[in-house]
Amino acid sequence: MPSLSPYQDAIPFLWLGGFALCLGLHLLLHPLAKVFRQALNWLGRHPAPVLWLTASLTFSRYWDHRLAEKAAVIEGAQGNAAERMSLEMAPWPEVFVDGLISGWQQFGLLFHRVLAFPSLWPGHWADATLLALICAFTQVWFGCYLINTRNIFTEEGLSLRQTLVRWPNVILLAACQWPWWWIQKQPGPEWNFAKHWLLPEYLLFLAPLPLAIATLRGSVLAVGELTLHWWLQRGGLLASFAITALPILALLHFCLGVLPDQLLVNWPMAKFFMEGVLIATIHLWLFVSAALLLLWGGYVDDAPVSLEEA
Repeated sequence: MPSLSPYQDAIPFLWLGGFALCLGLHLLLHPLAKVFRQALNWLGRHPAPVLWLTASLTFSRYWDHRLAEKAAVIEGAQGNAAERMSLEMAPWPEVFVDGLISGWQQFGLLFHRVLAFPSLWPGHWADATLLALICAFTQVWFGCYLINTRNIFTEEGLSLRQTLVRWPNVILLAACQWPWWWIQKQPGPEWNFAKHWLLPEYLLFLAPLPLAIATLRGSVLAVGELTLHWWLQRGGLLASFAITALPILALLHFCLGVLPDQLLVNWPMAKFFMEGVLIATIHLWLFVSAALLLLWGGYVDDAPVSLEEA
């Protein structure tokens, strides 16, 4: 399809430039810039979680793509090329709202998912249960792993054993996450308000819970007390973090909607991998930044310093 104007082909790259500028401002001028830099430094020292999340996102994206192709053949659809183009050509208010909704959903998931897993039975309670258990277990494991990196002499497999010991609280976390995974796969517009606005807010209310389970081996009441304590003590810092993290996720959504098709039209797997790398890096960078804010002053140090230096 020919461009609508001489500048149409440059629009995706302008969005990418805005996204890169937003990242630079976070690392240099944000009030929490030191925390963002230390989180990025931690990911550089421990790249394995980024690789795992990238691989799982790529596979999940490919799985969903194959299911969509099969559905398109059955229904006589024309594929998703027109959908991608409509996102690029959509009026600004629609683009803004769509990006805001996606950013809000991803921000809600920020504290609850470090490993993506495809839906095997979309819309079924068993599928939601499986996803909730996988996400709860891997999120608590990652919290234990993050905390254990303070000690260079940490015994191999310690984080996994710590997660298994916390199984009652992991199951509780999975039960809390279950409504998200079940409602997300429900068809019909009557679920849109819950999907787009209510459930992300619900997950944000539980945001410190996975890290509290990883931090404290105790009863449900003890973990809940720590979660509430973090909200009361770190609520202002988390609000400052959220105000600027949300635009990053919204810009990332739009860049992923138009840029890969500009560069990787004929290589869908390469496109899925590129999307996975970007999403995994930004997702884990923001989560580690938020985790440093929560752990600061009790489990890391008296200042938000790098876990390697604590």
